Amino acid sequence: MGGPERRQRAALAEFLRTRRARLQPAAIGLAPGDRRRTLGLRREEVALLANIGIAWYTALEQGRDVHASTGVLEGLAAALRLTPDERRHLFLLADQALPLVPIHTVEDVSLALRRIIDDLEPDPAVVLGRRWDYLYWNRGAAAVFTLAAPPPHPRNYLWCLFVDRTLRRAGWEQVARTALAQFRADSARYPDDQGFQELLDDLERASPEFRVWWPQHDVHSSLDCRKELMHPLVGRLILQRTSLQMPTAPDLKIVIYTPLPEADAAAKLQRLSRLAEEAGRTSDARPPCMQQRYIPADHAANPPHLRAKSGARGLLIPSRHIRPILGCHELLVERVLAGRRRPISSRVRRPRAIDGSLRRRDRRH
Repeated sequence: MGGPERRQRAALAEFLRTRRARLQPAAIGLAPGDRRRTLGLRREEVALLANIGIAWYTALEQGRDVHASTGVLEGLAAALRLTPDERRHLFLLADQALPLVPIHTVEDVSLALRRIIDDLEPDPAVVLGRRWDYLYWNRGAAAVFTLAAPPPHPRNYLWCLFVDRTLRRAGWEQVARTALAQFRADSARYPDDQGFQELLDDLERASPEFRVWWPQHDVHSSLDCRKELMHPLVGRLILQRTSLQMPTAPDLKIVIYTPLPEADAAAKLQRLSRLAEEAGRTSDARPPCMQQRYIPADHAANPPHLRAKSGARGLLIPSRHIRPILGCHELLVERVLAGRRRPISSRVRRPRAIDGSLRRRDRRH
């Protein structure tokens, strides 16, 4: 019986005693009683609520050399009305792995986390969900990376990585295989999430490389690395990729790209930030892609003269020809001919004056 184990059992015993003393009989529907001398609940009452024997619970509170199972700990957490943080602490003290919690279908990024991501500009930063869907990103990330891909997973990092062939530059195979290995490690935490299997099935149909690499069962713990890319506006960028997780939201992954001194990356990110600000882009606008953008055929931003050519699946055109104007209400497609841009736009019909004439501002068009 070693010292550390004894201290951990003592800490578990003290934790159980304090939680039991905190819980009043009235909270579980018991009358206080005039002859009750115990502060809070009695041991036999906790044992009854947790559906375990009184001898077992007494042994735990006395710090004896007994090992509680996951079922016993779950019963104690429910009986003592523990918060999620207290439940996690109970399992740590008992040296047991924390059971998987039920999967929530809606993944939410708190307002506080959004502010943190926005304040990191001009450094790119994104928030990924448990299936690596882009949940939130700042303007720096929208100006640097491809954050959109064809359906059925238009906002998924892994889908974009394997399906968008314009991203396949030097070193793509190493990045893709490493990402796939980490995704396998993450997916093991959610065996009951059907969304993972749907994504994997679609990747198997869409990507020959995925069909070869996924059965190899490679596992990697982190994607933190040095990332080098060629941006069409500022040229070579060298960034350090760092992944973080919040204890209060373990399903979310925060990915930050910090500029490295090489290739003057910090100054180039500042320039991209100024260009994005001048263009009036916001973090909730459609993110610009470095190479291509998929425009759904039925999207409100797809102008009629393009929609007719796009068909049912939509239109794939270079993103340097697309500039979001007034959110999704107007789309400007630009062509570069002989060194100059010739815009073709679809404008929303502007209101007329009372006398039926166009306003002065509209006549200029």
